[in-house]
Amino acid sequence: MILHSLIPFKRTLAKLFGIHLKFSFSQMGEDLIVKFILDALKLKQISYLDIGANHPYNMNNTYLFYLLGMRGVCVEPNPVLFKKLKSIRKKDRCLNIGIGTGAKTTGKFFLTNNSLLSTFSEAEALQLEAAGQAKIISSQEVELLNINLLIERYFDTCPDFISLDVEGLDLAILQEFDFGRFRPKIFCIETVLFSNNLKGAKAEDIISLLQQNNYRVFADTYINTIFVDNNLFD
Repeated sequence: MILHSLIPFKRTLAKLFGIHLKFSFSQMGEDLIVKFILDALKLKQISYLDIGANHPYNMNNTYLFYLLGMRGVCVEPNPVLFKKLKSIRKKDRCLNIGIGTGAKTTGKFFLTNNSLLSTFSEAEALQLEAAGQAKIISSQEVELLNINLLIERYFDTCPDFISLDVEGLDLAILQEFDFGRFRPKIFCIETVLFSNNLKGAKAEDIISLLQQNNYRVFADTYINTIFVDNNLFD
C-alpha cells in the first residue's frame, strides 16, 4: 500500500531534518487525537468496535490502529463496502449487519449514491434526498444486532475504543447502551447533522447523554466529538 512505501521517506525526514510526519485516515484527524489519548494513558494495545466503518481505510477512524497491530470488530451493512472491508481488514472481524434498537432483528437499509450517507433511517434518507444531498439508489432488509449483545458475543471484555457513525440513529443506539456493564475508554461519535456548508447543528442530546454517564468531551472536530471516561482521569 502507499502508506508502507512512505515509511522510509518518513524516517529519512525525521533523521535528516527533524520533520515528523503523522498519517491520519480519519475525516478530520480523529484517529490522531485518539492515539494521543492512548499514548498519554500508556496503552499500546487496545481493542476497538467500529460501527458504520464504511470504507476500510478512507475516512476511517480505526485503520491507523489496525496498521499498528491492534484488532477489533468492524460493522458495515453496505454489502459492497463490506466486501472491501473483509478483503483489506483480514485480521479484524467484519460483520455485514446493522445495529438495532428495541427488539428489532432486521431493518430496511437505504443505500444512497453517497455511501457515507446510507442509513437505516428512512426519514433521514428522504430528508437528504429532498435537500439534494443524496439520492436513494435502493433499499434492502439487513440483519440487526443490539450493541450490548454484539459486545457480549464478539468481545471477551469491553472494547477500549468505540467509533460510532450511523447517520441519524446514533442517539437511539447510545440510549440503549449499557454503561453499567460496559465502559469503553474512548468514544468517537458523529455529533453534527450533515450539511454541505458547515452549518449543521450539533447533536447536543448525544453530548449530554455521554456526560450524564460520566464521560467528558476531550476534543471536538465539528463533525465528531471524542469522549473519554472520566474514571481514567481519577
